[in-house]
Amino acid sequence: MPKKHPQSQPLRLKVPLPDSLPAFGYSSPAVGLGSCFVEAVGSRLQRLKLPVALNPLGIQYNPLALSRALQYGLGEVTFAGDDLIESQGIWQHFDFHGVLGHPEREAAARQMQSAAEELKRAVAGMDRLIITLGTAFVYEHRASGQMVANCHKVPAHAFRKYRLSPKAIVDALQPVLAACKAHRPGLEVVLTVSPVRHIRDGVVENQRSKAALLLAAEALAEAEYVHYFPSYELMMDELRDYRFYKTDFVHPSEEAVDYIWSCFASVAFEEKTQEQLDVVEAIVRASEHRPLFPASAAHQAFVRQQLQRIAQLEVHLPRADFSPERERLQSALLK
Repeated sequence: MPKKHPQSQPLRLKVPLPDSLPAFGYSSPAVGLGSCFVEAVGSRLQRLKLPVALNPLGIQYNPLALSRALQYGLGEVTFAGDDLIESQGIWQHFDFHGVLGHPEREAAARQMQSAAEELKRAVAGMDRLIITLGTAFVYEHRASGQMVANCHKVPAHAFRKYRLSPKAIVDALQPVLAACKAHRPGLEVVLTVSPVRHIRDGVVENQRSKAALLLAAEALAEAEYVHYFPSYELMMDELRDYRFYKTDFVHPSEEAVDYIWSCFASVAFEEKTQEQLDVVEAIVRASEHRPLFPASAAHQAFVRQQLQRIAQLEVHLPRADFSPERERLQSALLK
């Protein structure tokens, strides 16, 4: 007698998502701060023309660096050119990512001052704040006692490395988040823990670091305006297969980021906003299209149609910047 097939079972556990996150939209300016994972999600928000300021000071990994970045945004800390250091021929600052460094001191100072001012403007007008916590490990510069956001290839012996406790993380972030809320009463904060592995700390050490971040995020989310989104859990439980990583086995693949993004979008966007996002994405894709026959009447009509759609959208979405798409489309028009 043939065996009966067992009833189909799901092949993976589903991570429960929050019922909803604070609504993100074209009338809700946002700031995204944190590790490279917030860059992956934030770049998708920017591509869809949502008003997002993304890591103006550069990527930040640890909670103390993120707390200090918000202090810059609130004006509690100001940029000081005297704090620049030279490392391997590049002028850097321990509060800023290396991308803002420069071989010329004055140029580095201008770039960092501009970045600090951009962050301050963004924080002054933000309605949403997304923070991605990357690691609980911090580096203290021995000579100055400063906790650094980036070591800038300064020799390791110049720093003391240690892991923050959950309480230390909460103590660092809770006051500055409360100050942001006092400054912007309508502010809503979304916290998440990056699924990117910090393997240089060690495999076991990375897990302990993430555990500290997760416990701290739980405590911070006790505030009614702070919400937790399970990026880390989605990667660890729903996508727990190395095919969802890049070849370094550390960073999530594009497919994985797309999946986590889709989960975020399902709870962060209202129906009307999702409809607007679909229209905007169609225009962005249309501007990137490379036709086989660009001079054809059909393609020229298509380009003019997209320019008309941009003009219409700019009336309804005044914060959205379509200038890159307009330039690409206008360059495709025959003179």
